[in-house]
Amino acid sequence: MTRVQNHYEVLQISTAATDVEIRKAYHNLAKQHHPDKSVALDTLPSSVTQATSVFLDLQIAFNILKTPDLRQQYDRQLASGRIELALCDVVDLEDMQYEMKDGGWTYQRGCRCSGSFTLTDKDLEKASNFCIVVPCSCCSQNIQVVFAVASNGVIEGN
Repeated sequence: MTRVQNHYEVLQISTAATDVEIRKAYHNLAKQHHPDKSVALDTLPSSVTQATSVFLDLQIAFNILKTPDLRQQYDRQLASGRIELALCDVVDLEDMQYEMKDGGWTYQRGCRCSGSFTLTDKDLEKASNFCIVVPCSCCSQNIQVVFAVASNGVIEGN
């Protein structure tokens, strides 16, 4: 599974960044990834969708980090390791494409940005409460995958 980027990583700044550094990073990256610029450079729908997704990630990160109260709350969550992730969907394991790969099962589902949500049977074994949050390989979207364990110990969709 791909690790989820935090807001500082999205804006490519340190956690000690000043308000001025946050604004400067946001404006530079927003200019670079704005969907209108992508349309002019590349008319492939997947490129535009991915640019839009990246741009939305930048806006979310900036809106939280530019607001002192929200930034403090976010920093506390980040320090405790309990960042609350926004879910774009809840998906049953049976609704994902799967294949045998490297001696184990790999499950995959496409994302709106043309990236993918990917997990393995090893990820499922580590999951608790019969669900797991899976980040997109390209953007900050996350899905929650729900599953059941049959009486014979086989993991399956709900």
